[in-house]
Amino acid sequence: MHKSLKQRLWLWLLFAALVLAGALRVCSVHDFRQGLPIETNLLDLLPKTERNAVAETAVQHLSQLIGNRVFVLIGAPVPQSSRVQSGRDQPPDDARLLAAARDYARQLQQAGVFQRVDIEVPAFDIQKIQQDYLAHRSSLLAHADAQALRQDQLDWQTQLQQKLMSPLSFGMTVPLAQDPFGLGDRWLAQSMLNPGKLVINDGVLTTQEAMADGNSRSWVLVSILLKGSSYDATIQEQTLAALQQAEHALQQQLPGAELLKAGAVFYASDAQASTRAEVDMIGVVSLTGILLLMLVVYRTVRPLLLGLASVAWGILTALVVILLVYGKIHLITLVFGASLIGEAFDYSIQFFSARMAAGAQWQARSGVRKISSALTMALLTSLLGYAALAGAPFPALSQIAMFAMVGLVATWASVLLLLPVFLSRPHNIATPAYFVQLQQALPRLLNRLNAKKMLGALLVLAVLMIPGWRMIQANDDIRILVHRSQDLQQQEQKVRQLVGLETETAFFLVQGDTPEQVLQHAEQLQTVLDQFVSQRQLSGYQSIASMVPSSRSQLEHQQLLQSRVKAQQQQLAHIMSEAGLRDEVISDWLQAVTAPAPPLTVADWLQSPASLPVQHLWLGQQGQGYAAIVQLQRSQDMPALQLATRDLAGVVLVDKPASVSQLLAQYRQWSAFWLLGAFALILLLLGIRYRWRRALLMLLPPLLAIFVTIGVLGYLGIIFTLFNMMALMLVLGVGVNYAIFLYEGGWSQPSALVGVLLSAATTLLSFGLLSLSHMPALSGFGATLLIGIGVSVICAPLSLLGTRLPEAAHA
Repeated sequence: MHKSLKQRLWLWLLFAALVLAGALRVCSVHDFRQGLPIETNLLDLLPKTERNAVAETAVQHLSQLIGNRVFVLIGAPVPQSSRVQSGRDQPPDDARLLAAARDYARQLQQAGVFQRVDIEVPAFDIQKIQQDYLAHRSSLLAHADAQALRQDQLDWQTQLQQKLMSPLSFGMTVPLAQDPFGLGDRWLAQSMLNPGKLVINDGVLTTQEAMADGNSRSWVLVSILLKGSSYDATIQEQTLAALQQAEHALQQQLPGAELLKAGAVFYASDAQASTRAEVDMIGVVSLTGILLLMLVVYRTVRPLLLGLASVAWGILTALVVILLVYGKIHLITLVFGASLIGEAFDYSIQFFSARMAAGAQWQARSGVRKISSALTMALLTSLLGYAALAGAPFPALSQIAMFAMVGLVATWASVLLLLPVFLSRPHNIATPAYFVQLQQALPRLLNRLNAKKMLGALLVLAVLMIPGWRMIQANDDIRILVHRSQDLQQQEQKVRQLVGLETETAFFLVQGDTPEQVLQHAEQLQTVLDQFVSQRQLSGYQSIASMVPSSRSQLEHQQLLQSRVKAQQQQLAHIMSEAGLRDEVISDWLQAVTAPAPPLTVADWLQSPASLPVQHLWLGQQGQGYAAIVQLQRSQDMPALQLATRDLAGVVLVDKPASVSQLLAQYRQWSAFWLLGAFALILLLLGIRYRWRRALLMLLPPLLAIFVTIGVLGYLGIIFTLFNMMALMLVLGVGVNYAIFLYEGGWSQPSALVGVLLSAATTLLSFGLLSLSHMPALSGFGATLLIGIGVSVICAPLSLLGTRLPEAAHA
């Protein structure tokens, strides 16, 4: 072995040692027996769009709160007898359904894979809640009561009669002696969590659904809290297995029972399963197709295995780097990595083609020197294209860019350092005749082209493509870029409808320097939200200020109530006496409501059992201030709501999908300038190597490809997004490679055309399969690359214009 080849081998072994050291580090952190650490959380694929850091914290807070829960509704037809006995307004007491649901929940809990499984409604300490209210009774008033007192229109007589006549409802009432006029009842009703359509039946939450045939179906809610993240593969596997086993037992106990499930874990599991299937499909099909193509052309197995080893090494290196930097690999990066096989094979193909062209005169040292400049220029232009992705504000795109750049560099290094060592002997198989014939026709075609014909062809192309450009439809809604199972969406939507709580993804973040200021800001927000609720533009909302008024409001209510009671003390005493209340009861109540009372604070409320269902609304101290969340339920006009609240102090509407979509639109518009910048950098790089006139000719094929691709996308009705624009960056960076290969390889050598066509075929095969992805973002990305690179290949011979070519070339 020649000394230079030994040096290349030692250099590659040093590189391999670094990669293997990184791999050992990764293996020490991750247990690969459970598979690759794949990230399926959509939020981790999105950029941080909120200028307010607390808003991003709130988004993550709600995501974890909701994302790690599973909700199951168990339904069964309502027996006619149960429906008659239960009455119209109450769900049926279906003993079989309730027993089966309890057994279902018990089996899930015994599986040991969940942190908690809840079916029984936690028993509220009614006395504790009542005591908490009574300690602040004179300062806690429902909105309607406060308004009536301000206008001196509270009908004390009627309120007392209603208190005496109304039955105990839900147990959340204050005893008559402490609350003769129902002020406490109405306050508790206002401050307690709205249960939607759910009612308590025999200790569990149930709801009833009217069927189209006039019958009805009763549903029981089971709530499950996972032990870890919904996006953890182990958690997904354990959750689905436990649910399937429990469902099987339920069907045996209650034949015909229907189950509806909702939770992020189902979407994450479905996405991971679909992605694994796509990775297998893209990897196996593209690899099989590439190997068959190379076998047909090169007719020997050894180059195929070495080329495959180079590509595998590149992908392995990229995977190690991604896991070292990010800790996990995104789903779309994994799919894209499978499609990178075709592009990575280009470098091996150029090496094999140069070896074929040299024939018996092949010498590894001189052969590598001959192709190294072409491979290096191709690598640099590709890296410039991927660099545009790396600079994008999306973690998913930047991870894809890093994976591709590292993978291509590693493959390029393997081809230049390792292949010469193992392929030092000549390749004695002649170039297939059809490639020779095609190569001989190429000079004749190019010699017949002149500026006038080129200009005419470009004008015709423009006329054909301009309508397609006008038909392009841009849509930056992030929700259309992610595939979600139709069945899972339908189940989730039905769960929301049956429960009656359709919470919006958007919410209000309320901030202040102190907890008191947060409550005051929340009260100002509630005034606006109440108007939208009254106009039926908002179904409802949950705010901590509904449960803990600000101290300022409590003091106002206390002064208002005390002034009215003192002014009408004799009249109120007479009303209560006429109703049969004892004198000591009357005296105690009058004394209690007129005595000073401390305000209810957030700290007090957090200690109360009434706060348990909604404690997530209080974010507490965040940095130098405090923050809370106001959740919305089914808004009809979110832009109007945002407009109405934009001037409120300390209040900001956080709509993650909308803000990401807005950012997508901004960067899609700016990406045109990025494309021009990438063009300028590649032109500078090519100009230094080939001079400016040749550099412009080399860029002509990818520029034409970009022009045609946009027109074809318009004709096909493919929605144009930032991801399509990013793909055009790669059309520019990767598409120019074929012009480089053709020019550097020598127009007179059929093997140069072999290399170009094979490189194009492998790349098109991989990216063509990517266009079949179930993820709309990736499928549009792949379709753009498929069209753009295909046109780049067809137009690659244009880079030879201006060079006088002979009418025929010989093999």
